[in-house]
Amino acid sequence: MDTEIFLFDEPTANLDFAATQQLKSILFALKKQGKALLLSEHRLYYLAGIADEYWVMENGKIQGKYPAEEARKFSPEQRQVLSLRTLDLAEISVPEKPQLQKAVAEVLRVSDICYTYKRKSNSTLSGISFSVQMHEIIGLVGSNSCGKTTLGKLIAGLYRPSGGRIALFGKLQNPKKLQKQVLFIMQEAEFQFFTNSVLHELQYGHSVTPEFEKRTEALLKSMDMWDCRDRHPFSLSGEEMQRPKKAKKLPADNAIELKNVCFAYHDKEVLHGINLHIAPGTVNALVGPSGSGKSTIARLIASLWEVKDGAIELGGVDIRQLPLKDCTDRIAYVSQDNYLFDLSVMDNIRMGRKGASDREVIDAAKKCGCHAFIMGLENGYQTMCETSGGHLSGGERQRISIARAMLKDAPIVILDEATSYTDPENEAVIQSALAQLVQGKTLLVIAHRLSTITDADQIIVVNQGRIEATGTQEELLASCPLYQTMWEAHINVKDNGEVA
Repeated sequence: MDTEIFLFDEPTANLDFAATQQLKSILFALKKQGKALLLSEHRLYYLAGIADEYWVMENGKIQGKYPAEEARKFSPEQRQVLSLRTLDLAEISVPEKPQLQKAVAEVLRVSDICYTYKRKSNSTLSGISFSVQMHEIIGLVGSNSCGKTTLGKLIAGLYRPSGGRIALFGKLQNPKKLQKQVLFIMQEAEFQFFTNSVLHELQYGHSVTPEFEKRTEALLKSMDMWDCRDRHPFSLSGEEMQRPKKAKKLPADNAIELKNVCFAYHDKEVLHGINLHIAPGTVNALVGPSGSGKSTIARLIASLWEVKDGAIELGGVDIRQLPLKDCTDRIAYVSQDNYLFDLSVMDNIRMGRKGASDREVIDAAKKCGCHAFIMGLENGYQTMCETSGGHLSGGERQRISIARAMLKDAPIVILDEATSYTDPENEAVIQSALAQLVQGKTLLVIAHRLSTITDADQIIVVNQGRIEATGTQEELLASCPLYQTMWEAHINVKDNGEVA
C-alpha cells in the first residue's frame, strides 16, 4: 500500500525498550521519506528528537498544541493535569539526527470533525480542526476515552463522521476514498490480517510481478523479518484441539508442570524443550525480550493452543487427558488484547461464569473499579458492546475483562501484560483490581515492567524459545547476565522519568 499518511494507535503498547527504539528508527525513516505520521500514545519518551508537536485531547476536543521544545519544559504538575507521562526529554540520551527541511505541502486537513457513537448520548468528538504537512510527526496524546483512537479511525475512513470534512492534498475525501489512501496501524494488530503468512500479507491486493517480489523481499530483510516470511501473521496454529469428553483422573492440586515442551508455528519451532514447575499458590513471572516465547508459553498453559511435543501437566495430569472445559474452568486468562462480544456489558462480564446473577456481576464490576463508568454509559449494564468493545477505551475494555475473570473465580490466573493499553491514572485502578483478582491464586504474569514483579516467588527468564534461568530477583541479579541487562535498562528508563 503506497500511502502518505500513517496513523499509529499506541504502537508501543506491547513493545519492550529495545523494540521501542527500533520503532523510533522506523518512524524517523518514514518522516525522511516525506510521510505524515500521527501517533496516539501514552508512552512518549521515545518520540524525543523526532516529534514536531504534541496535541493534547480532552473530552472529545484538542485542548492544546505544544511544539516539542515547549513540551520538554512541562513541569511534573503540568503533566499530571494533562494525564501525560514524562515529557522531560532532556534527561534521555538521544542520538543526534540531522534536521529535515520541512515541506510546505499540506497532506491532511481536518475541518470541524464531529462524531457520536450510536449508543452514547453525548458527542465523542466535537468540532476538531487541524492540518498536517509532509515530514511532520504529530504525537496525539490524552487520557483513555478522550477520543484519540476514534479520531484516527475517522481519518482512516473506518468511521463516518457525523459532521465536518477531511481533505487530502486539498481534495475532500469520503470514507471509501480515505481507506485507500490512509494506513491505520492499530494496537490490536490481529484485526488487520487476512492471509496465512507474512509474505502473502504484504502481497495481498497487489499484482505480484517479479519487481514487486524483489521489493517485498528487500522490505522484509530491511526489517529483519525475512526468516519469518512463512509464519502466520499472528501465529495461530489453525489446528483444532482434540480432548476427551470425560477425565480419567482429576488433578490433585493446581500445580503446573511443563515437561520438555516444544511448539512450532507451521514448520518453525519457537519453543525448544521447556521444563518448568509452578507451585500452587505462588506468584510467577515470565520475562524476556520481545518475541522470546513468553505469551506462547502462557497460551499453551491456558489451553488456547495445543502442545505438539512434550507435556503440560495440571495437578499431575496431562492437560490433553482433561476435557477442555475442565481446563478452562480452572484457569482465568487476562490478555493484553481484550475481546468483548456483541452483547450487553452485563452479559460480557457474565461470560466468566454463566448463570451468575445480576447482583454477582455488579459486585465483580465494583471490585474492579468499572461500576462507575458502566453506569455512565447510555444504558448502563445493558449497553451493547460492539465487536471487540469498539466504543469503549482500552482501559475500560481491560477492566471489563478483569471483572469477567474475577467472576469466574478460577484457582489459576494468567495475566499477559494486563496494563498495556492504560494511562497512568487507569493503570493504578487496574493494578488495584488485579490485586483482588489474584489473592490466594496460582499466578503467572507476563511483565515488561520489571519493578512490578520484584517480589515474585519465581521469575522465569525466557530467551529465544528457551528458559535461560529461574529464581528470585536477588538470585537472578547475581547469576543471570540477561536479567541483569534487562534490569539495568528498566532502571535507566525509570530514572529518566518514564513510568515503570
